[in-house]
Amino acid sequence: MNRDEEIVKQYLLSQGYDESQIVHEPDGNIPPDFAVDGRLAIEVRRLNQQYAFEDGQKGLEEDRIPIDRMVENALADYGSSEDGHYWLVSWHIRRPLAKTGIIKKELLKLLSIVGSASTDNIGTITQQIRNNHPQWYPDNPYWSPDPKSDRINLFLPSGLGVSLSKYTTEMPPDCQKFEPSARMDWDAGGRVIGILERNIKHCIAEKEIKVERYLDKYEEWWLILVNHITYYLLCDLESFEQDQLKKEIHVNTPWSRITIVSLLEPTDSFSFEHDSL
Repeated sequence: MNRDEEIVKQYLLSQGYDESQIVHEPDGNIPPDFAVDGRLAIEVRRLNQQYAFEDGQKGLEEDRIPIDRMVENALADYGSSEDGHYWLVSWHIRRPLAKTGIIKKELLKLLSIVGSASTDNIGTITQQIRNNHPQWYPDNPYWSPDPKSDRINLFLPSGLGVSLSKYTTEMPPDCQKFEPSARMDWDAGGRVIGILERNIKHCIAEKEIKVERYLDKYEEWWLILVNHITYYLLCDLESFEQDQLKKEIHVNTPWSRITIVSLLEPTDSFSFEHDSL
């Protein structure tokens, strides 16, 4: 049972179902994920923000998490500072992304250039990088080198934007030369209601295809989505926002109910009932 399924089980228990009534994967590794009393089938899906690739949709965290780990490891592998100079490194990703190995290769080259620079003048280092790697500076004012800036901003062609800030205060002796700082996903965000609406509809369509062959086995089907998009509860939305979601999310056969469950608190939920109810 994965984490999202464990959350949904806790939700079902909070709704008054007894543990003996709830069966995980009653028919094996096919739908449904749970059966209740042998009549109610429940499918579970992570509600996450999707990104459109040529070969389909993927959750943003599917490549963000491995890249964050790769960057953190690359910074740590560089080791501690021998000259007393430290850098705070922020990064952000923008899709489409190259393979992680290519991103890492470009990042290590950047760290090597900055780490071995013979000067600590940021304007000079920035100009040297631009002279040797002009492809790291797209035609965008944000990435234009500024000799007066207190940081180095650049964008690697592989899809990783990097900002390096000189850290001038005294650091602990075990501090890395390149210390990880903020990280951001430029494809995340936007108007929350629109993001929820779009991704709920995506989950519904995906699951309808998955359960189609098994509908006759159970009297009723629910779809329960574990909310990984917002950390606050849907029931905390303003009333007009709830009304907008209810207006846009239509619950039709095979589902009799679609429920959004909080990732942080399984007992809190927000449900959409079948349009005929």
